[in-house]
Amino acid sequence: MRDDVTALIEPGTRGPGDRRRPAHRRSSRSPRRDRKGKDKRGDLREIARCLRVLGLKGLVPRLAGVGVMALVAGLAQAGMLVIITECALGAAQGKRQVHVAGHSLSFWSAIACSVALLVVYGLSSVAGTFLNTSSTTLALKASQQTIVRSFFRADWSVQSGERLGHIQQLLSMNAGQVAGLIASIVRGLVAFLTLVSLLGVAVIVNPLAATAVLVVGAILSVVMRPFNKLTKAASRKLSSVSQATGTLATEYSRMTREFRVFGVQSRALAQLTSLVNQTAAVYRRSQRLAGLYTVVYQTIALAFVVGAIAVVGSHKIDNLGSVGAVLLLILRSLSSTSGILGTGQAIRSSQGFVEDAASDVVRYEAREQRNPPEVTVPDRFDVTFDHVSFTYGGEALALEDVSFSVPEGALVGVVGRSGSGKTTLSQILLGVRQPTSGSALIGNVHPSSLARTDGKSPIAFVPQDPLLLQGSIAYNISFFRDAPQEEIEEAARSAHLAPDIERMSMGYDTPVGEGGGGALSGGQRQRLAIARALLGRPRVIVLDEPTSALDVRSELLIRQTLSELRGHVTMIVISHRLATVENCDYLLVLSDGHLTDAGPRETVVNGEPFSRVSSTALIGTG
Repeated sequence: MRDDVTALIEPGTRGPGDRRRPAHRRSSRSPRRDRKGKDKRGDLREIARCLRVLGLKGLVPRLAGVGVMALVAGLAQAGMLVIITECALGAAQGKRQVHVAGHSLSFWSAIACSVALLVVYGLSSVAGTFLNTSSTTLALKASQQTIVRSFFRADWSVQSGERLGHIQQLLSMNAGQVAGLIASIVRGLVAFLTLVSLLGVAVIVNPLAATAVLVVGAILSVVMRPFNKLTKAASRKLSSVSQATGTLATEYSRMTREFRVFGVQSRALAQLTSLVNQTAAVYRRSQRLAGLYTVVYQTIALAFVVGAIAVVGSHKIDNLGSVGAVLLLILRSLSSTSGILGTGQAIRSSQGFVEDAASDVVRYEAREQRNPPEVTVPDRFDVTFDHVSFTYGGEALALEDVSFSVPEGALVGVVGRSGSGKTTLSQILLGVRQPTSGSALIGNVHPSSLARTDGKSPIAFVPQDPLLLQGSIAYNISFFRDAPQEEIEEAARSAHLAPDIERMSMGYDTPVGEGGGGALSGGQRQRLAIARALLGRPRVIVLDEPTSALDVRSELLIRQTLSELRGHVTMIVISHRLATVENCDYLLVLSDGHLTDAGPRETVVNGEPFSRVSSTALIGTG
């Protein structure tokens, strides 16, 4: 079991939660690392590239605004610290004049300057906070929009092969880490400019102290380098195992019925628990690194402060106020340095998640149809396949040299054993896959070129297991199309679903949906899918196993709908049931990707290919 779970998070392997994502596709997600696992580019360049991929191109003005506000706040803070230090020491010595940067001020004038600088510091900090939250919000929105847009624009081969729950993980966990990364960058920018401000004032007050702070910062960066590398590696591991856990949890949550029926619920729970434990272990390691990082840094920083005080105490100091101001600036500078180093650690903690999200977006966009063909509506709706072949990934042919032609308005049945190519044929008809060779036409138009805008499409699809949206029956029939209630009810009547809906207490307002759609039986869901297809008044309908596992009444009603549509709509019915195809005008028989027979039903059913298929693959006659 452990090997299966480990396969979920190791690149190039496949486990139970990753069945639909081939190893060769997964391995292409990290092309920028060499075989030793080291980055070929610098971290900052790689992060900048990922942010551009994720659509974060409008952040520069906001970050510039944050920088300006941070610089103003830093200078105001540094000036205020110097002035109040001089004021405190002057008051302790009974002096009424305060000397600041070569200027002499009265005590109350110095206090007034401090108050003014405090107001400037507060206002600029508030403005910076607003710009900060605006930046992180933009990062979250832009990354989520980019992920959604790139996925939905990718071709069907990418969408159908994506892991269950993966998009949800990208939108929640990875996009959240993108926003966290921007927040870390903003904090680092603020800390850096604050440090620059403090050091700038420290140079004016005492150049030697400023040099000391720079030396300590350099020492800290060298000492903390091993922690940086370990943190980055832990981030990448945490990104992988977190996505695997979320994906497996989504998949298993949809299979609880099957787990109970087959008595494997405890085993599924054990496997998911094992992956959760691995996630916890990686998270624990990441948090320990963060804790050790803080301890090591604070120890070195405090040692420097102790050393600085020892130096001050061992020498005669003429200007004690200047020394006090410098020590205070050093302490604040060390805090800013801590913020900068902590920002680096936070960025590395998010980097793995951000890189994974950007890699997926690149993968989706690589399969986006950049120059879609000109859409059109054909003059006629007959279906023609001319020497069509199709292969998945250059491997075994799913369809090979398939040719047939059926007239407009015909009811065509497609039969064959499992794996014979029926699904591939239907996907080519729907335009979601393109033939590897040959041509498929509806009328004189390629299916992918059919006009499908504003919710109007001349082709419709009824899947074997239709999915429902969270909403009412009417909402599910309309399916994002602006249709008046009369047309929705007409579609329901054509699908012979209207009597069932009218018997429900809430009628067309009855709520349904995945996970909460118990209001409809399997047959009613299937007829709702047919009503959804009929609402757009399509000229071609592809039905995939429309009567599979239905009760007798629902099957008879669906068969009646198909008969009523004959002559008005070209229908391609994929079925394993003889009863479903017995009223078809034409039959196509597929076997191992080859079209072994085609023609009028009366002719095909008497042929050997159909007899061979029906004896093993088709069920019953009525």
